[in-house]
Amino acid sequence: NSGDLLRKYALNRTLSRQHGVGRHYSLQNYGFFYTSPAHNDFVGFDLSYNYRFSDRYEDAFEHYLLDYPKTAAESDFRNRYRPNIDRTHNANISPSLSFTLDEKHHHRIEFTDRFTYNNAESNRSLYLLNQIEEWADTEQHPLGTLPSTLDMLRTLDADNSQLSHNKTVTNAPEVGYSFSHYNDTTNTSYYLSASLSLPISHETLNYWQGTQVDTTMSRRTTSLTARLDFYHSHSKTNRNINAGYSTSVSQPSMRSMLNIRTDSDPLNIQLGNPNLRPSRSHNIYGGYREKLRRILVNGSFQFNATQDAVATATLYDLTTGVQTRTPQNIDGNWSTDVRAGVDFPLDHKERLRLKQNFTHRYNHSVDLMNLTRSVVASNNLDDELSLAWKPTDKLDFTAKSNLHYQRSTSTRADFMAINVFDFDYGLSGQIELPWNLQLATDLTMYSRRGYIDNTMNTNELVWNARLTKRLMHGNLLLQLDGFDLLGQLSNVRRYINAQGRSETFYNVIPSYGLFHVTWRLNKKPKSEEQ
Repeated sequence: NSGDLLRKYALNRTLSRQHGVGRHYSLQNYGFFYTSPAHNDFVGFDLSYNYRFSDRYEDAFEHYLLDYPKTAAESDFRNRYRPNIDRTHNANISPSLSFTLDEKHHHRIEFTDRFTYNNAESNRSLYLLNQIEEWADTEQHPLGTLPSTLDMLRTLDADNSQLSHNKTVTNAPEVGYSFSHYNDTTNTSYYLSASLSLPISHETLNYWQGTQVDTTMSRRTTSLTARLDFYHSHSKTNRNINAGYSTSVSQPSMRSMLNIRTDSDPLNIQLGNPNLRPSRSHNIYGGYREKLRRILVNGSFQFNATQDAVATATLYDLTTGVQTRTPQNIDGNWSTDVRAGVDFPLDHKERLRLKQNFTHRYNHSVDLMNLTRSVVASNNLDDELSLAWKPTDKLDFTAKSNLHYQRSTSTRADFMAINVFDFDYGLSGQIELPWNLQLATDLTMYSRRGYIDNTMNTNELVWNARLTKRLMHGNLLLQLDGFDLLGQLSNVRRYINAQGRSETFYNVIPSYGLFHVTWRLNKKPKSEEQ
């Protein structure tokens, strides 16, 4: 029976009941100003600013029970109370001065200086009320109740409570150049822009976490960011070409660099790493789109790479199921994305239309599995094909198919190669009926093949429909929806992530019907109606 299976296979089991109450309010103000000297549009000055204040308070209560069915070890019950206070001030101001270098306004130089101020205060305390003998009884003291202040203070879990005050001041000078040109004769335009920025940040952190740390630390960081963009268009052929490159730096948070241990969740222990380094990302992109007679073609590519990416090294205890996580830098993460598509009519009246889009994605994923470097290479192919037919203004039909193929390989000894297909095909339609009625329906078969776990090799036929009644010149809509009318859609969804691990998610929404009313209050201006 299920109890025997639980005791045989389950390392641990948790039961959690939670209750929370709180408040949150925020204030924001922003503005923009621009001016140019009279009779001189070669010089421009603009100023933008933004300020945001946020204050959040929450009382979080939890009854947490952890037991070990397989080993029958002693269970762990915790009556937890967390009063959390978070308050932030964020402000920035960006003055910018631009100069046009020629009479035709083709060349332009812009100098910008962005000043940013961030102030964040946090108070996150943890009280283990079950340390008071009678408060381990959930019936006598239900969820959401508290003992006296004096008794509660005696239960403070100081090593899992945090007081934090973080201030960051950033000055980011930037210089940019742009070139733009438009030819009236050929209806072509060109645009090129380049910018360099040197953000300089000074950050301080006052941090307390019980007996582990009580410190004030500061750091000063400087990083170079750059961006290059090109754009070309030809209005007669609807041709658009774009390309670019950008690079930026991401600093690890100062808290993640503290040598601390947080084990408020006994199954998930988080450690800090004082040796974390900044991460630098690179992005290269390009795109093409043009209409060749009646055929619309498009293509694009993208390349992303990250140096010193922050990965989570996870050490898994096979006997208890406890995971100990430590952030660490790792190199080798990069990915590519190449896309191509066509869209064209099959008849002179353009009532029959064919579309196809093809995508190839390659992901070179590097992570840490039980402190061992794990490299997984994944090839993903997607093909979308649709045939749309619109015989009249009141009828619209579409036949569609989608194919997704994934192949993942790794040199890891415990890794099993993945070759899987996910595909779907079906029909959809929309029909205008008498009496201002509209019927829209969709019938699709979703299939999965190639998974070692047979529960993932599925066929699910999904039928959805919507009936709409228009009243009051279309301003009042009565709609009846039916979702998964055949009841074949599973409420368990599984997928494979970049490291080739299968993960399970639950969608609790079953087949359903929904009636809703939409009333449009907006009114078109008379000039637009005319």
